[in-house]
Amino acid sequence: MNTTFDIQRFGKLFYNEYCLQFKRALLMIGILLGIVAIYFGINAIGQSQVDLISTAFLLGLVILVFQGLITNIYFSELSSKPQTLSMLLLPASKLEKFTTKSLYCLVIFPIIFALYYWLVLNLTVAYNSWASDVFNLPDRNVVDLMSLNSVFSNKNDILFTAVSIWFFAATLFICGVQMFKKSAHIKIFLVYIAFMFLAAYLTKFFYFLISGHSSDTVVFPFLFITEKGGGSYSLVDDFSFYPQYLCIFIGLYLLVVSWFKFNEKTV
Repeated sequence: MNTTFDIQRFGKLFYNEYCLQFKRALLMIGILLGIVAIYFGINAIGQSQVDLISTAFLLGLVILVFQGLITNIYFSELSSKPQTLSMLLLPASKLEKFTTKSLYCLVIFPIIFALYYWLVLNLTVAYNSWASDVFNLPDRNVVDLMSLNSVFSNKNDILFTAVSIWFFAATLFICGVQMFKKSAHIKIFLVYIAFMFLAAYLTKFFYFLISGHSSDTVVFPFLFITEKGGGSYSLVDDFSFYPQYLCIFIGLYLLVVSWFKFNEKTV
């Protein structure tokens, strides 16, 4: 079989992946919609409005969790030898197989998640207007929008930050599901926590070497440093978008590692 990338064969493989995972993927989307219905239902029962900023934050966490679940679904063949052998029998190159699965995890479903995020935020605004009329409450949409504008002055900065954090998380899941056979989500989470602590410790160490001042706390990846005895320093103030570029760089590295690990598992 020709192992070079063939666009027609890739198209057939892409459609085959859609047929195999359609029901499980549709179930995931249904659960997402169910979470929204329960969320607004609880607030309606309590005759209260929804905080837009808190909803935006919670939605981000929910989407990251489901990003991990979707990644686990599309790379599930690597969790057992019989499934891996079945995948190897597909008449396609390794690059086509890896690209197909990565495309679903890095492009298709993130677009769906972005549309879901946009829909829920707009529903939040609409719900608050409805709740203010029905329950005779002051409409908090104006307050929420003012708060958002005060925190985020540039929409492009928000988008770039969201994409960089998501890309890091998505590639971490793709790499993690190939590294771990069982309980991949828990192990990936533990690896992430360990990485954060290690990065913060190393940042404090290098900060001491460069400045000669000992630091008290470090918030990673934003590298906000509080010195002992007072005073603070933020690397982001001097290097704009440093955390975002760092997330993208690490994500690209994890993607390369995932490709080599995929090759190793499908030998």
